[in-house]
Amino acid sequence: MPSQWQIDQALSCVAALRHREAAGDDDTFLMERIDEAETDVFALLRSVVLAVQENEALAGSVAERIKSLTERKDRFTRRAESLRGTALAMMDALDITKHQAPEFTISVGKPRAGLLITDEDAIPAEYMRVKSEPDKKKILDDLKEGVCITGAVLANSMPSLTVRSK
Repeated sequence: MPSQWQIDQALSCVAALRHREAAGDDDTFLMERIDEAETDVFALLRSVVLAVQENEALAGSVAERIKSLTERKDRFTRRAESLRGTALAMMDALDITKHQAPEFTISVGKPRAGLLITDEDAIPAEYMRVKSEPDKKKILDDLKEGVCITGAVLANSMPSLTVRSK
């Protein structure tokens, strides 16, 4: 990966050559001058793009690893819950609410009142929360149609780099 100094030098070289081009030199001359330059701009550009591809591949590998580890964590969590249910069933069968062992103490907690919604549509309005947020798709469509909407404008995104390697 080229250093920031090398990149700055390469861009400076290109800027100087473009200035010469503006003075009347043609594209062929510019490309020859870039190829002859002490700092090989295209080699640096190639290094930067290869580093982009390498980092994207690493990010993909990490994402796959995270997915795999998340699935593994979920399996352990499900297994732990199943085993917890088995321990609770054993304590119920033994008719005990507490057990002390050298490594731990377990106890059966008393049931607490909880909430179970059986029909959400039947809940009175005073018990409902309403979340309000902008409908970005509708706003974008209307702005593209020329509708003026207070608090929103069309804006250009940042330029992006496309790398094709196939």
